[in-house]
Amino acid sequence: MDRIRLTVSGIASIEEARLAIAAGADAVALAPGLAGPADTARARIAAAVPPPVAVILPVAAWTAGAVAAQADLSGAGTVQVEHPIDPEDYPGMRRILRGRRFIQRLPMAEPEGAAHTYGGLAEALLLDAGTDAGRDWAAARRIAAASPLFLAGFADPAAIAAAVAAVRPWGIDAGAALRRSGRLDPDRLAAVAAMLQAAGRAPAA
Repeated sequence: MDRIRLTVSGIASIEEARLAIAAGADAVALAPGLAGPADTARARIAAAVPPPVAVILPVAAWTAGAVAAQADLSGAGTVQVEHPIDPEDYPGMRRILRGRRFIQRLPMAEPEGAAHTYGGLAEALLLDAGTDAGRDWAAARRIAAASPLFLAGFADPAAIAAAVAAVRPWGIDAGAALRRSGRLDPDRLAAVAAMLQAAGRAPAA
């Protein structure tokens, strides 16, 4: 692994997207409030993000058709599927959203089974790191060894550092951990981006 990628999530404006990109983010994930199909804000943000930075749209729908309907007009090149939709519907969803990439969020209960199911369907998987300081990272390490895995759900930069050391995932999806009083904090952004770069260069334990 040459580096650990950084997604900055909860992006609600062009200004936030630019701040994340300036700090070295590999991707920006749009805020859930921008996910409605009639909302043009997400398309404006997506249009303002230069390549190669990816734009991710999280979609909290339970069927492939609903996922496709929400994602079609977004302008986002990557769709993050928040619920475990029927695996048999993935090929049809890909046909509708031709050219899009997919990240599948894994359920907290029995994530390894879900990873086995979706690992060959989505380009990457996402697992919420949770808030339990005593979490057993063994399952996350096994998933990360088999598929590109993002870890998410961190409360602060220290929690990100601990998860990176324990799992060495393909990427980190950070939202609340990069904010102070609800606003993206440039110092936290810079510190986490630098930590991930250093961790990616370091040999695995």
